[in-house]
Amino acid sequence: MPYVAFEVLSGDNPFTQKADIYGFGIIIVEMSTSQRPFDKHEFNLKLAVEICKELQPKIASELDANNVDSIDAGEIKPFYQMKW
Repeated sequence: MPYVAFEVLSGDNPFTQKADIYGFGIIIVEMSTSQRPFDKHEFNLKLAVEICKELQPKIASELDANNVDSIDAGEIKPFYQMKW
């Protein structure tokens, strides 16, 4: 569920290429930070509703140096926060 764009979760739009890009971006951030999106939330209907209300997962301010050598968290955050 945390990899699905809010407009798809809400039922307003079907899966589109933009929604796939959002999900891919979430996966990239997870791989880069070693942190699951919405990790402190239960994956349930309440989380789905909050995502539809535009809840966004937190992004670590610093990336784990063991996972990524050349990516700056400041470069990822603007892409991640875009509304497609």
